[in-house]
Amino acid sequence: MEDKLEFKKMPKEAKPVFENILEKIWSYNEYTDNEVIRNAFIKTDVHRSLFESDYKEVAYVNGELAGVAFARTSSLKSSLNVYDYVMYVYYALKLKVYSKESRKLLKHFKNMYKAYKTLDKQKSKTLKIELILFMVNPVYQRKGLGKKLIERFEKRLRQKGKSHYYLFTDSQCTVAFYDANGYHLEGETTIQEPLKDGTRALKIMLYSKALKGSE
Repeated sequence: MEDKLEFKKMPKEAKPVFENILEKIWSYNEYTDNEVIRNAFIKTDVHRSLFESDYKEVAYVNGELAGVAFARTSSLKSSLNVYDYVMYVYYALKLKVYSKESRKLLKHFKNMYKAYKTLDKQKSKTLKIELILFMVNPVYQRKGLGKKLIERFEKRLRQKGKSHYYLFTDSQCTVAFYDANGYHLEGETTIQEPLKDGTRALKIMLYSKALKGSE
């Protein structure tokens, strides 16, 4: 029986499943064993990706959430989702006051975003459209679903007369996808990230992509 594939805007009821997939892919348990801290970090990342995005498309396979593509295609001020912004601030403040461990990890993630900003300033072109979050449930990876999500996103950009976009990723993600699908590496930097069992070098990369048929 052929799988039933559906694409739709991110529904509110999908948020808990989205959080579970994010936790699996980003391995928050590598940073801490404290469930309160781990949950707050997941919530922070979830609400940040939602409030920063005005394009939110998800893919379902046989009724199961299988992948997401979130992007900012206009100014943050014009597309700001107030609820998710407030929830993001709430969980970030919770991490700031909860414990020494949570403050240490919060500082690390702030350092990551500082690295993003540094790379952003080094882009060869002024690119305003950012693919903020792109991920596929591990169960459905390597089946072409990620490529379909990207193709649909790029089709929307062409319809709006856009020609380029960019994204950030790191060495813990599947960067081979970007290398094989027409993305240009704009720059990279390396930071040390604190884990519960030590530290590791994390390479952060900035990619851009020119859409075919566009200048």
